Amino acid sequence: MATIEIVCTQCHGTGVDRDASPEGYGTLCKKCQGTGKTTDELFAGRVDAEDLRFVRFTIHKKDPEKKGGDLLDFRQVDIPYGDFLAGKRPEPKEDDLEKY
Repeated sequence: MATIEIVCTQCHGTGVDRDASPEGYGTLCKKCQGTGKTTDELFAGRVDAEDLRFVRFTIHKKDPEKKGGDLLDFRQVDIPYGDFLAGKRPEPKEDDLEKY
C-alpha cells in the first residue's frame, strides 16, 4: 500500500495548533507532532465492500411554497450494490434537490 505525505489538516502545515491557545500562543499539533505533515494512503481505486447488498440514497425534495427551497420531505431509493459499482444512480424527479 503506497503512502504520500500531505499537509497536516489540523495545523495547516505550521506544526502548531492555535485553536485553544490565547492570542500569540500555540501548542504542539497533536496530529502531526509538530512536523506540519502527515501521511495518507494513495488512492488506488474504490474498495469492494463484499458484505453490502444495497446502497440507500436519501433524496431531499424542495418545498414548493417557499422560494428558498427549504426541505419539506425526502424519499429513499435502494439500489443493488452491483448496480452502484457499475455507476447506476437514482432517476431524478422534478422536485428533487439532489441530482445524482
